[in-house]
Amino acid sequence: MDIHSESLLRKWSPGAFIGIFLLAAFLRLQGLRTDFWLDEIWALQIVAEFVRNPIDILTRLHLDTNHWLYTYYLFLCGEGRAWWIYRVPSMIAGIMTVPLFGLICGGRDPGKSLTAMVISGFSYLLILYSSEARGYALMILLGLIAYFLLDRYFLEKPKGYAAAFWAVSILGILAHITFLYITAGFILWTWCDSGKSGSGLLHRTKAVVALHGPPLVFLSLLYLVDLRRMILGGAEVGTFPDVLRQLIGFAVGCPEIGILPIIVTVMGIALICFEILLLWFQDRGKALFFTMVLFLVPLTVATGAFFADFRGWQVRYLLACLPFLLMLIVNSFWRAWQSGRGGRALYLCCLGLYLAGNGYYLRSFLKDGRGAYLTAIRYVMDHSAGREITIASDHDFRNKMVLDYYVRQLGRERPFTYYDGGKWPPAGPAWYISHSIKREASVPQSRTAYNGAVYDLVGQFRFSGLSGFHWFLYRKKESKPTPDAAPIR
Repeated sequence: MDIHSESLLRKWSPGAFIGIFLLAAFLRLQGLRTDFWLDEIWALQIVAEFVRNPIDILTRLHLDTNHWLYTYYLFLCGEGRAWWIYRVPSMIAGIMTVPLFGLICGGRDPGKSLTAMVISGFSYLLILYSSEARGYALMILLGLIAYFLLDRYFLEKPKGYAAAFWAVSILGILAHITFLYITAGFILWTWCDSGKSGSGLLHRTKAVVALHGPPLVFLSLLYLVDLRRMILGGAEVGTFPDVLRQLIGFAVGCPEIGILPIIVTVMGIALICFEILLLWFQDRGKALFFTMVLFLVPLTVATGAFFADFRGWQVRYLLACLPFLLMLIVNSFWRAWQSGRGGRALYLCCLGLYLAGNGYYLRSFLKDGRGAYLTAIRYVMDHSAGREITIASDHDFRNKMVLDYYVRQLGRERPFTYYDGGKWPPAGPAWYISHSIKREASVPQSRTAYNGAVYDLVGQFRFSGLSGFHWFLYRKKESKPTPDAAPIR
């Protein structure tokens, strides 16, 4: 970069920093108003049913939906709050992530810091999970803070940084168990860095124990009281390759068109490998950290899950990898900018594609959110004759829990009777809900029940993807089924 360009950048960068930060914060605030979805409702429900004191969070809630740190916040809030209040910690964590990410990636380079803030500030995935009452945004923020502390510790070894690193690592584990992906990378980084002076095995082991001993001791205690009893909640079948493709695709804003996501995934993996290779010649400890977090740990977990016949992979299980994937993208973009006029054109092109792709998903999220459950229930109330409303669905656990939550939010203006599958009345319920977690989903216009009742599609209540599901609302009518009516199973 020439001297004139650098001076202009330094002159305008404070205003740019503030503008990007405010816009990123605005987008995250918009996500607060989207409907509460199943996982958030479930977390709130288990707190109300099982938690009487903070110790119960560790000793009674042996479910993977229990994100310990966030569950404690839900316990402090109690029931009956507006749902945006339950999302405040995630929102704050998501907003704080943006400047911290810029600081870590750019340091004293304002151009690279601005690039990093743009990448993190307008990331669809970061915005989505920054407005959700779960522990993912906290985990990402704490992972970045721990990364910053460890990096500074290796450079300067300032007093107090080790203790701060212990505290942040323990909080990160409590935010979400997949923080261990990052912990494993930190351990390998420490092992490598402590051997720079030619020290032997004993010195490296002492360094690892000194920095990671307290968090690992805490993890052992957590295993004894909770993790060994943990039950994984039910989820749709998802494979590791599909989730990896989705993570990279959503991270870079790739549209789901034909084989394009597969091509982008292959290119993304190649880019990661190239960036790690370049980093190897600059800082082997960091290169090993990224290798561990982005490759070795996910592949190890995927292998274990395969032999355990686990088929419920979700994108959120790899979110711990996301900020470090974005770091390598920032490095690649900024290297292009510094390579000359052609590189700057490539930088602007790639950054434009990134913003356009993520903007596409963000537009869908801000429009459809995590679903339109409250709107659907109000529609049922407004179009039901008589006082009692009868309803059934294709998934008793998911839909019944969401229905019950929103009916309580509306103050039970009219009694709802939900019929579980196989327990329908002879004439059938008045309403039927079909749901889908697939982002692109279509349903038949009419359905027939086992007893001949006919249900016509009267409303489609969409969600944007990843968190939530579509609701397709059917209403019973008094007529014979059409030949193309699909059966209700």
